[in-house]
Amino acid sequence: VSSVAVEAGLIDPLWTLLTSFALSTTGSFVLGFACCLALAKVFWPQPESKWPDLGSRKQNAFRAKTFPPAYPNGWYKLMNSFDLKPGQKEYLQCLGQHLVVFRGENGGKASVLDAYCPHLGANLGVGGKVVGDCIQCPFHEWSFKGDGQVAKIPYYEGEVPKTGHAKAWHVDERYKMIMIWFDAEGRPPAYEIPGVPSIDDGSMVFRGSTDLGRDVRMHIQDFAENSVDFAHFPVLHQDMMIPWTPYKIPLIKVHHEAGWEMDKEKPHLSYFTNNAHLQIFGKDIPRTAAKALITFMGPCGIVSFRFEIEGLGNIHMIQCHLPREQMAVKTDFLWWADKSIPRFLVSYVVGNWYSQWHNDLEVWENKIFHRTPVILKTDGPVGKLRRWYSQFYSPSSEKVAAGVSSECKAKELDW
Repeated sequence: VSSVAVEAGLIDPLWTLLTSFALSTTGSFVLGFACCLALAKVFWPQPESKWPDLGSRKQNAFRAKTFPPAYPNGWYKLMNSFDLKPGQKEYLQCLGQHLVVFRGENGGKASVLDAYCPHLGANLGVGGKVVGDCIQCPFHEWSFKGDGQVAKIPYYEGEVPKTGHAKAWHVDERYKMIMIWFDAEGRPPAYEIPGVPSIDDGSMVFRGSTDLGRDVRMHIQDFAENSVDFAHFPVLHQDMMIPWTPYKIPLIKVHHEAGWEMDKEKPHLSYFTNNAHLQIFGKDIPRTAAKALITFMGPCGIVSFRFEIEGLGNIHMIQCHLPREQMAVKTDFLWWADKSIPRFLVSYVVGNWYSQWHNDLEVWENKIFHRTPVILKTDGPVGKLRRWYSQFYSPSSEKVAAGVSSECKAKELDW
């Protein structure tokens, strides 16, 4: 999270700096090399295998015991909207749940139900099929609507008991994302994901998406906690990166002055701020000073922020985190940009953030959670963030993380 500020806040001064720096031989090489790599990402996406797959299941099981429950309450993205065509379905395991996501044959918004048929337990997502606007069970051809109600039982015409209907999840499909509300207690959504007017009115256009290609072996809370760990910025995020790679841009360093605060009116929101400037050969460049503000919505299942490029326009990126199991978080990115910004520059900006974000992975994938850490005054408000984040856990969070589900309880069919 901290490195978002580097890219979000320093695009304007970095653009000015590189314009003059490019007049030198070294500057031309650095900028040209970075642009070539950005273009390569657009036209020839790089394989994710260039970074190692870290950690082991045994180590992860040990680490998981030290962390809070794996699935805090909030909004999460399940998949990209454009990956679910009309008449298609997907079976997903995440958030301690087994889900089937489907879209009716006539299109419309996606629906999400519990995957296991309430009749005799067949998996609607494996062998089931979309018929009209319903998902049909592969075992006895029970059909369920998007709201979970039984639409048809081919061999029965009587009244269906309440326990015969499938559980339906709250779905919000916007910005090319299929999102669901998860709450361990089964409560309705406590907040909504705010809109992005510049995307809604068409002034920004979709420019791309990517993911790591594998789950990140971490706990989702660590992403939020990273923002208040001010002392790690000069260790992991002091270098500018060549976009989409693990390689550093020589000579350019970044100095950070970070902050974090909670929203006074909306308790599910918090803000990360960063005042930063560049250093060349160890010398501060005050004219590169910039500020950044990133908003966390809920437990960071969905985080959106904006990059500004003076004279060209804005880039809006959404980063999503979906806990698929304990210590396994799927992370992906989608971004939009003003039509005035060249595609290669959009790729350059997003690629820089991607590389900075990746600098944290080795630590995240091998650390444990100290419930009583030794915190110094200069470390940052870790305790304050933890108290804020604790609101996203509830009494049943531990049970869900342990695999105790209402689906496993016997249901009486009062025919």
